[in-house]
Formats: sequence, C-alpha cells, structure tokens
Amino acid sequence: MLQGADRPQNEPQNIPENIPATQFKPVADLYGLTSPTGGEASFTFDAVEARDFIDGGWSCQEYVELGRFQEAMLQNGNSPAQSDCCPEQNYIAPAQDGDSPVIPDGWVACSERMPEDEQEVLTRNKMGHCFVSFFDEHSGLFFDRINVAAACCVEHILVTHWMPLPAAPQQEA
Repeated sequence: MLQGADRPQNEPQNIPENIPATQFKPVADLYGLTSPTGGEASFTFDAVEARDFIDGGWSCQEYVELGRFQEAMLQNGNSPAQSDCCPEQNYIAPAQDGDSPVIPDGWVACSERMPEDEQEVLTRNKMGHCFVSFFDEHSGLFFDRINVAAACCVEHILVTHWMPLPAAPQQEA
C-alpha cells in the first residue's frame, strides 16, 4: 500500500497563502513565466519580478544550474536528484580543464554543429534539463513541436548539446 493511502486526500494543510519575500532566499538562476491563458511566455533572472508575475496570475517554472543544484544537495547530505530523461546526469561528472562537465559520447555541442532543419533530437540545456526537441534552422532555436502556430510552441532555451534520437524498436517477424 502506498504511504498515506489510508488518509483522506483532501486534508486541510497549514500552508500560508502569502509568504513575504523576506522569509525566503531565492535560489533559482532563471524563472520561466507563462501567462494565465498560456499564450505568452517570459523569462527573468529576478526573483522579485517573478513574484510580481505570479501575483498577477502567471505560472512560474524555476530553473537552477545543474552544478549549483548538485553542490547544494551534497552540502545538505542528500544525493543529487535522479532523472528518468537523462540517466547519465544522475552522477556528478568529473571536471575537465576548467569547470565544464564531461559530456558522454553521443552528445554534440551546439557550438560545433546543429541538427538538420526540423530534425527531432534530444537536447540538454545549461541547467541540465533534457527535452525532446525539434530544431528550426531559420531561427536557430529548438522547440517542442513543429508546423503549428508560434503561440502553441514552447522554446527550449539555453540548449548547449543535442543528440539524435535512437531508432524506433522494430517488431519481431
């Protein structure tokens, strides 16, 4: 049985509605903001500005640089978060010359080469997040889908590396 499955699911919680900004320390490196209708998106590095958007009904996704996140987790005695998307990021990679992480074989640096136009690829951004993306050669950007109105697409930002998707499994004859 799942932990807590025997308790009512809608128990009242003791969570204050508004926490003053002075009571928390912002940790995100980037805030992705989406309008209440989903038709607009914005990004900011400023926690106070993000809070203003949230107060206006926008939703917010916080992004933290992977190295900083892993360092904070290890300082608190926890292991880094595990990812189903990119299992190779489930360890702390040793540093090369400087502080750039080791990228496993198969990843192509965007500074070296970009995918073909409208090619579906696996991407990894500066924060260590992985996405299945489509490359748009005309804009030089990665998106979550192609051939739809721009307002319906989500841009995958700060992409540093990509790799081709593996071939689909074949049915046995």
